[in-house]
Amino acid sequence: MATVFFLAVFFLVMKKVAICGIGNSLKNFDYSSDYEVWGLNHKHAYKKLDLFFNLHIKEEIEGVITQANFPFEEVYKLRKIPIVDRNTRWKYFASSMSYMTAYAILKGYDEILYCGCDFKTKDESRTKQLHLRRVEE
Repeated sequence: MATVFFLAVFFLVMKKVAICGIGNSLKNFDYSSDYEVWGLNHKHAYKKLDLFFNLHIKEEIEGVITQANFPFEEVYKLRKIPIVDRNTRWKYFASSMSYMTAYAILKGYDEILYCGCDFKTKDESRTKQLHLRRVEE
């Protein structure tokens, strides 16, 4: 009976991740929640951090997802994106957060929460709109 209960509980546990930027809405995130916390840009901005992304560098750094260890080809296969060259790849994902989202989907997360992802500048707003249009296509 205990084994059946354990299996039932095991299968009910959802994989949850919070993709966090450093915008003002980060202050509303509850670090005591059961979300795994992924961040980017400034490690010191987070009270807790399970995974850090810096997709602007090519070098491999232990404990950091960079261009050297990000699974680009696997992520592109999720959307059936042809890999022609580096420039073709980059036009499908508008920001590091879009790559983080694809990584979470690839890794089988059931729930993705966004916080600190505040688009404030004209360029960021434009990029977000372009990305959303591509996702809807």
